[in-house]
Amino acid sequence: MQIKTKIEKICRVCDYIAYIGIAVTIVITVTEFICRSFGRPLEGTYDIIGLIQVVLVCAALPYCTLQKGHIRVDMFMALLPKRVQVVIDSIIGLLSLSFFLFVAWQSVMMGNSFRRTGDVSMTVFIPFYPFVYIIALSCVFMALLIFSDTIESIFSEVKR
Repeated sequence: MQIKTKIEKICRVCDYIAYIGIAVTIVITVTEFICRSFGRPLEGTYDIIGLIQVVLVCAALPYCTLQKGHIRVDMFMALLPKRVQVVIDSIIGLLSLSFFLFVAWQSVMMGNSFRRTGDVSMTVFIPFYPFVYIIALSCVFMALLIFSDTIESIFSEVKR
């Protein structure tokens, strides 16, 4: 399970990137507020904040998955036998894995399209494609974590 350890380290780094994104968002927002008070608003604040939020959310999602921080309803599952729980968890894991791999693939396709067409933000002309690639990378990390958790769950039940 060395691969899982490496993925966990990457997820922790991503979490720190999310913290930095929050700090930068706060600094830009406060600076914009102060500058606007003196009649000199910062240009492109809306674009910059929006792109930072993409990075922030995409960096936070894998770490949240690592910590199993997503909403999960266990009331019904707790009533089922352990083997049935593992089967249902495996099916949900495979569906989730498929979803995140699909989103990653589509994000790469969209990023390639944005790169070819030169799509940029409206006021500060920051290219969109790197941010779409960040979405794809985040989805790949999510898929790896889900795959790892699903395999771990199956093997733990098989060993019993």
